[in-house]
Amino acid sequence: MCSQKCLRGVQWSLPSDGGRSKGEWRMDAAKIGDFLSALRKAQGYTQQEVAEKLNLSNKTISKWENGGGLPDITVLPALAELYGVTVDEILAGQRLG
Repeated sequence: MCSQKCLRGVQWSLPSDGGRSKGEWRMDAAKIGDFLSALRKAQGYTQQEVAEKLNLSNKTISKWENGGGLPDITVLPALAELYGVTVDEILAGQRLG
């Protein structure tokens, strides 16, 4: 059993305040960002090309890949399809099987 809350292969951790302010769990944005960057590069896409395919800005793609934010839930299915992975794998920041 992991020391963090685990759900379907996704590791969640408490915010730095121990969750007292919002009582929420967070995904590892840096790990997800590294995974998204690796997936994009493996497909041979630039950030601009991914942005155009998803009707987003290249700054949004950069933000995700640098761990500054996470993709909106409405974008996840298209992003997963583009990269040939599952939404669960994106949220886990790694291949699951």
